Amino acid sequence: LKAVRPKLMKINRREKSVRSEAEKKPMTNTRGKRCTCLMKISKTCLSSKNILSLDDLKSEDILSILKLAEVLKAEAKRKNDRSKQLLRGKVLGMIFQKPSTRTRVSFEAGMYQMGGNAIYMDAQNIQLARGESIEDTARSLSLYVNCLMARVYNHHDLVKLAEAASVP
Repeated sequence: LKAVRPKLMKINRREKSVRSEAEKKPMTNTRGKRCTCLMKISKTCLSSKNILSLDDLKSEDILSILKLAEVLKAEAKRKNDRSKQLLRGKVLGMIFQKPSTRTRVSFEAGMYQMGGNAIYMDAQNIQLARGESIEDTARSLSLYVNCLMARVYNHHDLVKLAEAASVP
């Protein structure tokens, strides 16, 4: 958390200046176009990118993620059908060596709310518990899912997973 604070403080200052500039300019785009535009921004800076740490992201990347989240949350509150289909047909593989209810629920709920599916796998349900290497697990799961997320005990396991997987 100590390492993240300076980056978030810098983003917060920049966000205030961006908001004040945005308030001066009238919005000419419709909400749908704005969302599409933000998603394109996010897609270009994050597509096929492994995020293993906040240090892997530039301040601009984090800012675009937060802006996109703000737009998506607003659209979801308005019951916009398009926001429910953004991840239609996409599957997130979730690997948990280290159990976490909040992490599991937040990822599953997010995927469900945007039309995707999430597959939960803990250490007992996949071959890691039986001696399969993390690299073999990553290669196998990459054949079936569009993205992997992992909550592990050791950061080195996360690095090995990212190196072996063919999906972000």
